[in-house]
Amino acid sequence: MSEQRVNLFAYGLLQHEPVLRQLIGESLQGETATLQDYTRRQLLLPGFKPCAMAVPQAGQFLQGMLFRGVSPAALAVMDQFEMIDEQIYRRDTVKVVTASGESVACEMYLQGSATTEENLGDVWCESTFMEQYFDHYVDEMIPDFVADLNKS
Repeated sequence: MSEQRVNLFAYGLLQHEPVLRQLIGESLQGETATLQDYTRRQLLLPGFKPCAMAVPQAGQFLQGMLFRGVSPAALAVMDQFEMIDEQIYRRDTVKVVTASGESVACEMYLQGSATTEENLGDVWCESTFMEQYFDHYVDEMIPDFVADLNKS
């Protein structure tokens, strides 16, 4: 019996190759895609640097990366990283449109029930995130997460 691979749309940390390589131990081949009627806002949690949270907003477009054929093992690690059990994020199916115009069903991390308006800041700016916080995630947070994951 073959494993059930899925498509995944990433719009924040998970769209970056160094993050994926550290987190799941491999790089994924992605392509640019867009999700209609969503935008990104800052997720503000105590003890964490701001990161991206997709929220519905009519008329907006959220650009990210579509990864096809993600393994169940990689998805399980990403679910833990995105704090699915804590209901910070939830994973659901959406349809994105690729640069070539193809509509593709895929999984995506969306706002979980534990994330309230109080946890959401201003619109998320990718360039500001990359300048101020990306290195913290790559150099400290993700290695700590992986080390804790390997202990359990």
